[in-house]
Amino acid sequence: MKAVDCARAALIDRLAQERYRLPPLVLMEDAGLSAWRLAGQRLWAGGRPDGPVVFLAGRGNNGGDALVMARQCLLDGHRDASIVLAGEPAADSLAGRHLAICEAMGIEILRFPAEAARVEERLARAAWLVDGLAGTGLAGAARPPLDALIRRANASPGRTLAVDLPSGTGDAFRQGFPAVAAEFTLTIGLPKLCLYLPLVRPFCGQILVVPGVFPRSLWRRRTSRASCWTRRSGGSWSPCRAMRTRAGGGTWPFSPAPRGPPGRLGWPPRRRPAAARGSSPCSWTGTCTPPPSAVSSR
Repeated sequence: MKAVDCARAALIDRLAQERYRLPPLVLMEDAGLSAWRLAGQRLWAGGRPDGPVVFLAGRGNNGGDALVMARQCLLDGHRDASIVLAGEPAADSLAGRHLAICEAMGIEILRFPAEAARVEERLARAAWLVDGLAGTGLAGAARPPLDALIRRANASPGRTLAVDLPSGTGDAFRQGFPAVAAEFTLTIGLPKLCLYLPLVRPFCGQILVVPGVFPRSLWRRRTSRASCWTRRSGGSWSPCRAMRTRAGGGTWPFSPAPRGPPGRLGWPPRRRPAAARGSSPCSWTGTCTPPPSAVSSR
C-alpha cells in the first residue's frame, strides 16, 4: 500500500497545478465528481442515495469538494438535499464559487450556528450525511463553531460519508479531539497515513480510495510504502495476505498504530522485519484481520 501524510498530500496538489497546469478549480471538480461517482457505485443502489441528504461544508477545499457533490446530487435528480455551512467561504475562494453555483441552482443552504434550530431539524431527518467540514489543512482540535456542529452530526441517525478524511482528524489528532464518526471515508487520490493511526481509525469506517484525481507520476516518488507484517509461529515475521487493494477503490482492513506518543507519524529503518519487531521507536504496529501484525513504511 502507498500512502501520504497531510503535508505530502498538499505538495502533490500544488505540483499538479505547477507542473501540469491543472487549475485548482478543476482539481476540486475532479475530486468532488469522482467521490460522488464512487459513492454511487459502491454505496447506493441505482447510483444515488435514498432519503434526505445533508452536505456539511466548511470554508476550505474539503467544503468545496462537498459542494461539488451537492450540485451533482441535484443534477442526478435527487432533490431532497440540504447544505449546512460551518462558516462562510470568501466569495472569490474555490468553495465560495461552488457555493454560488449551489445557491443559483436552488439547493437549500443553512448557516451554522445562525440557523442552529433548522440545522438540527435537517440532521434529525437525514438518511445520509456527507462530511466536508475540514480536511488535511486542519491544525489542532476543531474550534467553535465547528466542534459543536461535529457533535450534532455525530448525534444524527443518518449514515455518514466523509470526504478525504473525517473532519477533526489528521496527522496531529489527539485523544479527546472532536471528530466526525464516519461509516465510510472516501479518501481523495491516495490513502492518508493518519487514517490508520490507532486513535483515528475508529472514526473512518470503511476506507475507499477515490482514483483518477492526480497524475500518477506526481505521487510515485512522494509516497511511503506501507507494508503489513504478521508474526508467525516461532516469532518470525512475514507479509500479511489480509492487506489488499480493490479495483475502483482500495480497502485496507488493518489499523496500524505508531509506537511512542499517540498520533505520531514515523518512518522506521528500511529493514522492514527489524521495524516490524519494534526495534525502531517509530515503527508501526497494530492489528490486522484477523491475526496480530505490524506495519512498517519506507
